Amino acid sequence: MSQAGQAGSTPPGGGPVNDIAGDTGTTVSGHVKIYGHTGSANAGITVGFNGSSTTELDLVVTDENDNTLIGKDAGNATMSIDGFNVGVGSGVLHALTNGQSNVAVGAFACQSVTQGTDNIGIGILALGGVTSGLTNIGIGHYAGRSVVTGTGNIFAGYSTGSNVTGNYNTAVGHNALLFALGCSHNIAIGKLAGYSYATTESNNILIGNIGTVGESNVMRLGTQGSGAEQVNTTYVAGIVGNTVSNAQQVTINSSTGQLGVSNISSNVFAAHLSSSVSNVTGDGTAYTIIFDTVDVDQGSNYNNATGVFTAPLTGSYQFNSTICFTGTPVTATSFWNGSAFAAYMAAENGNPVVNVLSSCCIIKMTAGDTMSIQAACYGGALNIGVAGGTLTNSQVCLFSGYLIG
Repeated sequence: MSQAGQAGSTPPGGGPVNDIAGDTGTTVSGHVKIYGHTGSANAGITVGFNGSSTTELDLVVTDENDNTLIGKDAGNATMSIDGFNVGVGSGVLHALTNGQSNVAVGAFACQSVTQGTDNIGIGILALGGVTSGLTNIGIGHYAGRSVVTGTGNIFAGYSTGSNVTGNYNTAVGHNALLFALGCSHNIAIGKLAGYSYATTESNNILIGNIGTVGESNVMRLGTQGSGAEQVNTTYVAGIVGNTVSNAQQVTINSSTGQLGVSNISSNVFAAHLSSSVSNVTGDGTAYTIIFDTVDVDQGSNYNNATGVFTAPLTGSYQFNSTICFTGTPVTATSFWNGSAFAAYMAAENGNPVVNVLSSCCIIKMTAGDTMSIQAACYGGALNIGVAGGTLTNSQVCLFSGYLIG
C-alpha cells in the first residue's frame, strides 16, 4: 500500500496535497496528486469520494506510456508501452493492447480497439466495434460503431455509418450511410443520405439523396420534389456568361433528372430508297416511304425497316427530304408525321413540269418523338410511284436529319 498523507504545497482554497505513488488500496481525502505506477503497465488506481463505492471513479494515468484514461473500466491493464491514447468515459478503450494515438470520449467509445491506431471516437459507442482499424473518426452516438478493421472512415451525426464495415467513407448527417455495410469510398451528406445503400455500393457522392440500391460511381444532388427535404429549383453560380472550349451540349433525362452530354455530330442520319416502288399514290393515297438503305446513322436512331427516326434527345432538329416521283403527278404533297408540309403543282394542262419535291424543316422534338415521311399525289389514278436507286442516280428519294441544338 502506498504511503499517504505526505504534505505538499497548498492548493487553491487551502488544505494539504496528498501524494500517492501508484499502488491501489490507499484512501485519502482532500486534494490528491496521483502518479502512475513506475514500471507497471497501467495499474488501476481507484479514488473513492466520501467512502461511497457508488461514487467511485477509475483513473489510470501512465506516465511512461503517455496513456490517459478516465472512467469506470476505462483502458486495459495489459496495455503495452505504445501509448499516446486518451480515453474518457465508462468502458472506453477497454480492449486496448498495443494500439496507439486513439482518442475515445463517451461511454464505450472505441471499446473494442486492440491494435487500432489513430482512431477518434466521440459519443456513446462511437467506433465501438473497431479492433485494428486505422484513422477512423466517429462523432456522435453510435457513429461508425460497426467498423471493425476499416480504414479512413469519417462519420459525424447520430448513428451515422453505424453499420458500415468498409473503408474511406465520409458521412455527415443524421443516419447517413446507416446500413451501408461493406460499402467503400462513398461521400454522403445530409439526413438519411445513402440510406438505401446496403452492401456493395461504392465510389458515390450523395448530397441530400438516399441513393439507389446497387449503384456505384454515381453522383446525386438533392431529391426531386416540392415536399420536405426535396428540391424543385436549382441555381448554379459561375456558369452564365462563361464559355469553354471543346464544349458539348448538356442534356437532361426528363424522367430521371440524369445529366449527360450530347455530341451533336453523333446524332446524324441519312438514308435513301434503294429501289423504285410503283403505283403507290396518285389518287390521294398517302404513302410512307421507307428509306431502306442507311448511309449514315451515328446515333443508331433511324429504323430502316419502318422509315422512322426517333429523337434521342430533347432539342431542335433539322430534317431534309427529296421525293422523286415516277409518272406524271398533277399535284404532290409531302407529309411529316402525317401533317402536310410541302406541296407543288407537278403538271400544268397535262404537261409535266417537275417530278421532284424537296423540303426542309426545323422542328423542336422531345426525346422519344418520331419523324417519318409520307408522299401523296392527287388528281389521277393510283399509278404514281417513288424512285429509288443508288446515290449516283440523278433522281432518288432521300431522307436525312440531325440535332442542331
